[in-house]
Amino acid sequence: DIKVYVIAPREQASANDPVPGVDTIESRSWALVDLDGDLAMPLHAVDEAGVIDILIHNLETAARYQNMLQLSNPMSKLDVEFNIYHRTASFELVTANGGHYEIQEGDCVAFELVNRGASPAWFTLMYFDVDGTVYPCPPAEPPGIKVAGGRTVIVGKDEIDISPNLGGLPIDRGTPTFKAFITNKPANFEWQQQSGFRSGGSQMASQIEAADKGINPELTTDDEEDWTSICRSVIVRRSE
Repeated sequence: DIKVYVIAPREQASANDPVPGVDTIESRSWALVDLDGDLAMPLHAVDEAGVIDILIHNLETAARYQNMLQLSNPMSKLDVEFNIYHRTASFELVTANGGHYEIQEGDCVAFELVNRGASPAWFTLMYFDVDGTVYPCPPAEPPGIKVAGGRTVIVGKDEIDISPNLGGLPIDRGTPTFKAFITNKPANFEWQQQSGFRSGGSQMASQIEAADKGINPELTTDDEEDWTSICRSVIVRRSE
């Protein structure tokens, strides 16, 4: 859920003010705030040209963001796992599952893709930024990363830098989420940043597309086409 405030100009925020993590606000501004009281979208001045249209667009984007983030398939039979690690400066991997692990902006993470099943699985990793945008991470061509049966793949250990950030928001900390969509068949779908989800025609992709449009999809799973999803979040603290 999102709360909407109009905040008066201020030089410093108190703990009881809306968006206490943002001190300086130069003019009366619209603020979209999540349930934790954190800024969910950039501030916009009340007198900004076209601000109402911008707010409506941002609220629609936030709704799609939440729909996609909450989408799951409890009927799935896939035996898979998706884990997140903090990659230290010495390239050691420290488990960061659970949503409470804190890193500094600029630190890197890595992912463990585990397939305990006998057949291949395809992992598509999406990054849900704190500013409401969603995009593939790491960028990859469909149908995602193939993991053979009984195998584990580590992404971001040393071949690529994956660094969560605060999306340009004027906040000191935030909680972005990485989500793995995992299928038992190649699924040619791609996220269109800010403008929605385009289906590749599969049953799984159609269900995800429905969620992106705000429709509660009818989840179906069979041996021919199965899918699941797993979320991992970290707390990102701004570098001092």
